[in-house]
Formats: sequence, C-alpha cells, structure tokens
Amino acid sequence: MTVAELQRQREIREEQRAKERAQVQHTLLKARGKESRTGYGAALMQRYAETVGVAIDCLLTDCFHNGSKAGPYFAYWPLLLHFSGRGPRSIAAIVVGVVVDSISSQPLRSALANSIGKALQDELKATRVNDEKGSLFFGLLRKKYGRKAVKTSHMEALWLDPAGWSLGDRRGVGNLLISLIAANTDLITITTTKKPQVLPTEQVLELIKLDPPRPMPIRMLPSLLPPELWTGPTRGTKALVGSRGPMDMSHITERSIRTAIEVVNTVEQQQLVIDPWMVRLQRDAWDCNLPDLFPARREPASRWELPSELALRLRTEETIRQAEEVAGLPIWLKHDMDFRGRMYCASRFAGHQGPDHQKALISFQGERMDDEAFEQLLMGAAGHYGLGHASWGDRLQWGRAHLDQMDATAKNPLDRLDLWKSASDPWQFMQACKAISDYLADETVLSGCPVRYDQTASGMGIIGALTRDATLCRLTNITGSSRSDLYSHISNVLVNLLRIDLDSWDPFEQRMAEFWLKHPIGRDLAKGPTMTTIYGARHFGITEQLVGWLQERNPDVPVAYWQKEYTRPAQYLARKLNVVIAKEMRSCVEMEKWLREVSARCLKRQQRIQWISPMGFPLAFGVQLEAKQKTGTLIHGSRRWKHVDVEVEPGELSGRATSRGIAANTIHAFDSALVHAMVLRCGMVSVPLLTNHDCFATIPSRAKWMHQELLLQLRQLYAPDWLAELRVEISRNAGVHLPHPPSIGDLCEGQIGQNPYCFC
Repeated sequence: MTVAELQRQREIREEQRAKERAQVQHTLLKARGKESRTGYGAALMQRYAETVGVAIDCLLTDCFHNGSKAGPYFAYWPLLLHFSGRGPRSIAAIVVGVVVDSISSQPLRSALANSIGKALQDELKATRVNDEKGSLFFGLLRKKYGRKAVKTSHMEALWLDPAGWSLGDRRGVGNLLISLIAANTDLITITTTKKPQVLPTEQVLELIKLDPPRPMPIRMLPSLLPPELWTGPTRGTKALVGSRGPMDMSHITERSIRTAIEVVNTVEQQQLVIDPWMVRLQRDAWDCNLPDLFPARREPASRWELPSELALRLRTEETIRQAEEVAGLPIWLKHDMDFRGRMYCASRFAGHQGPDHQKALISFQGERMDDEAFEQLLMGAAGHYGLGHASWGDRLQWGRAHLDQMDATAKNPLDRLDLWKSASDPWQFMQACKAISDYLADETVLSGCPVRYDQTASGMGIIGALTRDATLCRLTNITGSSRSDLYSHISNVLVNLLRIDLDSWDPFEQRMAEFWLKHPIGRDLAKGPTMTTIYGARHFGITEQLVGWLQERNPDVPVAYWQKEYTRPAQYLARKLNVVIAKEMRSCVEMEKWLREVSARCLKRQQRIQWISPMGFPLAFGVQLEAKQKTGTLIHGSRRWKHVDVEVEPGELSGRATSRGIAANTIHAFDSALVHAMVLRCGMVSVPLLTNHDCFATIPSRAKWMHQELLLQLRQLYAPDWLAELRVEISRNAGVHLPHPPSIGDLCEGQIGQNPYCFC
C-alpha cells in the first residue's frame, strides 16, 4: 500500500467514525432522557418555546386579574408566581425542555407532570440559594455539583429550609402546564385512556424522522503527505480564515490575505515526526495510570466522574492512539486562521498547540548539534524543569550540573519518576532529557528536539510598546537587560496594600487582610487576574479566578463555610487587585477604555472596525446581532430562540458583544503579526519553526539565531506609531471622528527588543 493510499484510508475511516460517534451520541441522549440536546430537540425548542412562554404569560395575566377563573388544575397557578422575578420565558425554557427530553418515550401524563414540577421546584431552590448567598456562591456550587447543587443535604448544610412543594403540588403544576402546551401548540397530544400518555403529534414525528443524527466534525489527523498548497481563501470546502460566531467575511479575499496564505503554506510544508520512543513511554505511563503526568487519570478516581474529567480522559487516549498510528513516519500538520490572523493547528489531538504531553510528541527533522546548540538544549531543559524565571546563566549552570540525572532519567524514565515527575512541563522536560542523553552517547546524532521561547507577559508588553510606556515595557521585558516579572511586581504592591488594610479602622478590611496575608501571595495568584483584566475581565471574573485559587489550596471546606472561606475573601481581594492594576498598569486601562470608545462610536453608526495589521492581514471587528435571544435558567442551562418582541435586521451589529471583545481582538491581532513576520523570515533562511501564538520553537542548532531574530522582529514591528495609524484608518473606514489614542510617550522605540529575557 502506498503512502497516498494509506492516507486516504485513514481519512475515510475518520469520516465513518464521525458518523458512528454521532449515532452513538444520539442513542445515548435518547436513552438518558436528554432529547432536547439532539438536532430535532433543538429544532423543537426553537419552534415551541416562545409560543409556550407567551401562553404562560397570558395565563398568569388572566388568572391574576380574575383569581376565580376555573379550569383543570387552575388551583395551582399561584405557584408559578414564584418565578415572577425571572419571567414566563424561563418557565417555558424549563418546561419545554423537560417535555422534549422525553418526547419519544411517550411517558405517562402523571410521570411527566411530576418531572415538570420537580424541575420547577429545583429551579426555585436554586433561586433561593442564589438570592440569599449570591450568584458567585451559587455558581461555585453548581460548578461542583451540577443539578445536584440544590439537593436536600446541601440546603440543610446552608441552613436553608429544604422543604418545597408537595407531591400533589408538583403534579398539579406539571399537569397545568401540560394542558397549556397541548392547548396552544401542536407539540404533544394526550390520550384519553385510563392512564393518559403524552404523545408527540404527527408533525413532531415527521420532524424527528426528517432529522437524522448529523455527522460530528471529522477529526483532522497528522497527514502522511504534504498538504495541498493554499492558493486562495478556501482549499476544497475548508476556509482559511474563519470565525466561531456569525461574522461578515467579505473583506477576506485572495488579494487581501496574500501574505497570510504564504505564512500558512510555509508552516504546513515543514516535515515533522512523532517520536516512537516518546509514544511508547506515554502509552506505558498512561496504561499504568500514573498520576500527575496527564490532564486526567486513565482510571477515574471515583464512580462519579465529572463530564469535564471524562472528556480529558478520552482526549488523552485519542492523542496517544493517533500518535501510535504514525510514530516514526514523516508527517505534516494542516493549519488555518481565525479572523484576527491567529494560526491554529487543525490536528487537535496530535498537534503542537495542545497540553504538555501533546507538545512532547512532535519533533523536527534533526540536525547535528555543536557545543552552542547543546547549551541551548540544556537551557531549554532547565526551563521545562521549572527554571523558567531564572537567568540564562543559571539555567545553563543547572543543566550542566544535572547532566547525569537527565541521562539517567532518559534511560529509565518510569523507574526514575522522582527525577522528572515534578517538573513544570514533565513531558517536554523528558523530551529534552532524551535528546541530551542521545548527544552524550553520540555527538554526531541528529537532534530535532524543539527548543521553545515564550514571550513574557505578551499582552501587557504589546500595550506597553503601543503606548510607549517605559515602565510597563521594562516590567514585561520589552526593554532592559535583566529579567523583570510584572506579576511579582503586582503581587508585591498588593501585599503592601493588604498591610495597610491590616492597620485600618475597618474591622472587615482588617479580617480580610489578615486572612490573605496568611496565604503565599505571589505571581501565581496575580497572573490570572492581571492578564485577563486587559482582555476585559471585570470584578466577577477576577473573583471567580481567586475562588479557584483558594479551592486548590483548601479543597475540603464544607459547603456551609464556602462563603467565609472562598467567596467573601475573593470578592475583597478582587477589589484590591482592581485598585492595584488601575494604578500600576494605567496604560492598559486607558488602552481598553479607548478601544471601547472606538467600538461604541463605530457601532453607533453600524460600521465595523476595519484596519490592516502590520503584516497586511485584513481585520474587521463587528459581532452580528443574533435573531435568537438568550433565556437563562439557574440549573437547567440557557436556551436561545427568537422572541416575538425582538426585531433584528439582517447584518445588524451588536455594540455590546463587539465592545466586550475589542481589546482582546486587537492585542491578538498584533501578536499574530509577530508570528507572521517570524514565519516568513524563517522561511527565507530555511529555519524550521512551530508557533503557538506568542510561543516559538525550533531545533537546537538554530535556537540562538531564532532568539536573536525574535528580538529584532519585535523591534521592527513596533517601530511605527501604530495607534495613531489605527485611529486614522478606522476613522476613515467607518466615517466617524475618533478620540486620540492613549500615549505615555516616555519610551524610545529603539529600546524595544533589547532585553534577552523578552523571550525565554
């Protein structure tokens, strides 16, 4: 069998597997009573939810003005008033969801009525917890327990009355709503037998029949043949530039993305290999169920596995399976781009942009190493072990001092887990150990082990360079000659602020400051909130991150004490962090404020925010307003359907959604420009390169050159005053007057890219 035939056989197999996965998922959803998640279930929700919502509204209005109105089960309508704060649509989302979930099983009316009543009662319990304990607390409870968040034991632990509706109340409310659905829609009919059943109507049965399981997305595999070159915006049925949400892509043409096509073709034509030794090692470690080496354990820790844990476990198994299939063979990886120019590997399992164990599988075609290349490999190994914040000299010294340990680790990895299990990136560290061991055994060996360089605090560094903020650029290593750490700086300022609160006259501030000063407040705590603030994270999002940080360090707190140990301290520290970030990162705050103003002025005239990136990639930001509106519930998820009182014009843009993402999209457009520049430069001199947004990798023999080139390209990229040019270009395209962009102006652009720790 030729390589081309083998590749085609693999593609046909994946197409068949996609159909089979869809059929299995469809069958499981029906068996579990989750038909609302099927294709036809979603269609039924779209067709009937609004009608039911309007009918519930009319029922409540009539009964409220005429309390003596008679009808079957009308005695139970006052129970629906408990949902007055959320509205009839929330009731409809729950009720129609319950009905559709069992539409094919033809349940008894009494059983369906009880299910509807129980679902509504659970929502009321959730509403009570949410109202009395706060939305953050309830979100935390739901994240851990799902729909079981409102079971009796939790309500009792929270000192809330777990009592609810009686069985008669539940069935009465359920029967009332079943009658209302049957009277106002053609979704169900009710038999008149001794034990009435709820049946789907002929129209519904026809819809189900005409909507078979849709094939799931076909998994993209590492290709055994070089991909066909991109020559335009599409290759076959695949678009080069895409977007998750509805978006006008009329600005993407063959001419406008000429440079992007060259970038993707350069990356795709690189020949790579999956190391058979690494694949065997990962298979052995996975089958032995070794802890802490993969995102999940092969064998679940308990019978009650969360869906997220199951997904990680299946993903890890699929990664190893795909790698085993092509281990040792030349492979090529297909790529595409998002609307900001960011490049993504199409192979989501055996690719180079996944977690640690996935990255460690991929190697370049090797070249011989000299002493300088070997030193680069040693420093890379030290970084993966945990010295990513040390100086280059300290990393090299560590590598030389631990040659014997790394050699022993590579020769007997599973017997020497103590030498590499605790590394920051254990699998990438092991990959480097293997390359080092091979070189120590034979200095003529060809090494394709990736040496990686990750930009430090890239988002804040980009803003510092754009606003010419010398202080921020120094803290993010854009300038200078030694390593700085923005996150450590933020944490130090935060600690000083807490010490001030400790001596304040406010008892609450004192208690909270004392609580946090008992914890090791360092860069790991400050990193998440600091990094996401510039992308639009607000108080609630930062609080969630801090709650997660507390939970990791103290996971065994009883539910009754979550407010005391998690939510209140997190809310307090989120406020303090906002104060620190506003003061220490003023240019970031002003930059986001300016971008939101730009978005508001453009969207007021329904104009997209259009400009060309520094590498010529066409950008157009403007999220289309969806005709379907979101209806939320606390524990039954959210549903989207078209509301009768909402009119959306075709192509109408959403100011809120566009403004929410404008800062992140702009920053990502600039980090994409650096990627494009580096790919083209490496292509000119035949240097292999893999990228993961702001992380770059090459072989040891070209690592030093790449590090120097990264700094050079960074300096050249930010030499112009891009914010001034953006203002002119966006203003001209949208036909609006825009305010002047923020500018600190105390940085000389020639200083950009001088710090060797900008990429490390």
